[in-house]
Amino acid sequence: MIRVSHRNSASTFIAFVLSMLLFFCGIKPSLAEQINFTLPESIQTLQPNRHALINAPAKRQLDQAYHFVDQSNYDAALTEISELISKYEHNPVVVSHGLRLAAQILANQDKSETAILSLKKIIYLDSLASDTILDMKLLLAKLYLQHEKYNDSLPLLKAWIHGSSASEDLAQVYYLLAYTQYQLKHYDASIASAKKGLAEKPEDMTALLSIQLNSALELKEYPSAENVSVKLIQVQPNIKSYWINWVNTLRLQNKNKAALASIELMMQQQHPLTENDTLNYIQLLLEQDFPERAARQLQEAIDSRKIKANNKLYYLLSQAWEKAGQPEKAILALEANQQQDKNSLTRLIYLHARSANWHSLIKLIDANQTLLKNEDWIWLHKARAYYETAQTDKATNLLEQLITKTNVDEKVKVTAEQWLVFYQGLQNAENEATK
Repeated sequence: MIRVSHRNSASTFIAFVLSMLLFFCGIKPSLAEQINFTLPESIQTLQPNRHALINAPAKRQLDQAYHFVDQSNYDAALTEISELISKYEHNPVVVSHGLRLAAQILANQDKSETAILSLKKIIYLDSLASDTILDMKLLLAKLYLQHEKYNDSLPLLKAWIHGSSASEDLAQVYYLLAYTQYQLKHYDASIASAKKGLAEKPEDMTALLSIQLNSALELKEYPSAENVSVKLIQVQPNIKSYWINWVNTLRLQNKNKAALASIELMMQQQHPLTENDTLNYIQLLLEQDFPERAARQLQEAIDSRKIKANNKLYYLLSQAWEKAGQPEKAILALEANQQQDKNSLTRLIYLHARSANWHSLIKLIDANQTLLKNEDWIWLHKARAYYETAQTDKATNLLEQLITKTNVDEKVKVTAEQWLVFYQGLQNAENEATK
């Protein structure tokens, strides 16, 4: 079963929304600069105090730290913050403001573990404005997501949704919530969150629709998955994976006629078929009783090397040509295979017998006696080929060998006995006619 590829892109998406939160204060990634910051031991025991205030000197020092950020001098900013926190270690408001800026810098410089500790302390102290605390919870939730700590992220995302007034970010956060719920296998909840995010009419609906689709597939709610697949195509018809998911949701409902129509619509959109797509298309053509089209598609794919030919594909091509009423092309398909296995050989023998190519049948069996020695029914075909090519003595001798051979399939033995009686009767009648 194919899933929409949001899993691999999820970390990229989360990194993007994380950066969006950080850029508002001018913080940019700096891979070259080594950032060092540790939480002072003195604040570990600091308790909440709603009566604390930030004084003018502390405000000036904090402004200086923001000034360093504007200059992308993050190490100097963190040094300033460390000094500020150490100086006002008993003031939860000042400490919280300092940790807030430090966490934002650290989060964007791949120092997420220290950023997480800072954010947890800010939330515990609860000494900043309510909206600011909510934003810190959201940032912490995103950092937890980067570490795949979905159980830790879940309540923080819910808290932000229930408490924040920033409606412009709501769809984005609903996606993060839906993604978290999906990873926790809360598929019904994930669908509900995705729908709420879509109700906010985001500019890019695909992430929310994709998570809704995958949750529906996990729940085996295939009609719902089909509807979401169609919506994804309507939003971005140039994305081939959306078409493939539509085809698969139809097939999962045994709507093979519609699946065939959908894959042909996809081809009209100039989406090239992969090897797997081609095989699915051929299978659908065969299921919908279009064997000649299936054979021509497969023949073209093999000849153009769009797919790598093997025993299985040559066998399938032969079946398609035979079903299309063209046994000679079915034979040619198998003969084109340079590495025939036993299945291919036995089918080729059957096709030669059906087409009355008796000399070719005898030659093929003689060339592969070692591989076919235990296939008793094949010797029945050879006996008939001998008879049809006026080699009656060889036919009767081969049938007698089959009848007296040990461990012969009972049905083969009975058939051999019946044919022997028949051929001997014909031979006796011919002998009488010549007297």
